[in-house]
Amino acid sequence: MKESRSFFACASVGSTKVYVAGGHDEQKNALRSAEVYDVEKDEWSTIAWMAEGRDECQGLGMGTGVGFCVLSGYATESQGRFRQDGEVYDPMTKSWSRIENAWPFPDTSPRGRTVVDTRGSSRLCCFSTDRELQSQRQWESRDGSRKWNLDVEVTQLPTSGSSVYVGSSGGESVVMIVGRRETKGLLMKTTTEKNAGKWSHVNDIPFGFSTLPFSHASIYV
Repeated sequence: MKESRSFFACASVGSTKVYVAGGHDEQKNALRSAEVYDVEKDEWSTIAWMAEGRDECQGLGMGTGVGFCVLSGYATESQGRFRQDGEVYDPMTKSWSRIENAWPFPDTSPRGRTVVDTRGSSRLCCFSTDRELQSQRQWESRDGSRKWNLDVEVTQLPTSGSSVYVGSSGGESVVMIVGRRETKGLLMKTTTEKNAGKWSHVNDIPFGFSTLPFSHASIYV
């Protein structure tokens, strides 16, 4: 990347682009800046800045594979109080749009627990064992132009852990529930179509793995 950052939003969009935005710098200042990595050219480019600085935000690819959503995060002066809105970058117009009421949980980070549902690019699945998140199981939000929309549904996990990391592959939601130092973690999956809502145990995660990378994306090349 052109700019050093930590705890930033990151997501693959389409088949050749990886976007990053927000996070914080070495002085813990929340960042508004954003960049895109072109896999084919093997180069980073700076794109338009977001309207708000967003530390510990979540990145998602959405909108038929062309939009980059940065969900929640917090400003420098309000660390730990997560914003309720998000911003979506449109590569066609090279501009950001704000989505209000996208994350109604000020005490909970969306990072590592939210994934785009394989059934639709505007559908998000949020996996949680937190009571706060389960108090509101489903909600919708739109930007001002109504081009971008988010339909979010909270799914209860069958067990708890120190942190949760989710992804999707081949019509399935794959969830890694990381255990605390004294306990094992679990790798589980659920299918969004047939047998929806039923969890199957894939494998155990060894003792001692209490954390995983905070900003990551995958892309097939």
